[in-house]
Amino acid sequence: MTHTASDRVGDRFGRWVARFAATLILAALGWLVSYGMWPTVGSNSYGARREKALSDLQAIYGSALRAQTDRGTWPTLDDLRTPDESGNAFLEMEPLDPWESEYRLPAATPDSPARALSAGPDRRFGTADDLVFPSREQ
Repeated sequence: MTHTASDRVGDRFGRWVARFAATLILAALGWLVSYGMWPTVGSNSYGARREKALSDLQAIYGSALRAQTDRGTWPTLDDLRTPDESGNAFLEMEPLDPWESEYRLPAATPDSPARALSAGPDRRFGTADDLVFPSREQ
């Protein structure tokens, strides 16, 4: 089969369009990365939510320890968020985990130490996906 001059021009034009499209895609990806928008694309992933919940649990537990030292009793989440006489609260954040469930802060019992809890992705406490700080291994 013989190719005419117009066939060769058409092939070159098609390759040019494909390269141009690839360049646009790479430029768009570069723009997303350079403006910090790329990491937010996956921010709803389980790993990101889990890390956020663990960070919150650590902050809640640390605030509870400070409040217990200051006030002498293990606090509730409401206690931590209630400002004192000078207007300062031990905890400023909303007590909701990334799955929109309220964190819990149970006091120590003879069977269990004091800890901060998240219900995890299934939003039910007492299941395998619950997050605990300090963890059972600590």
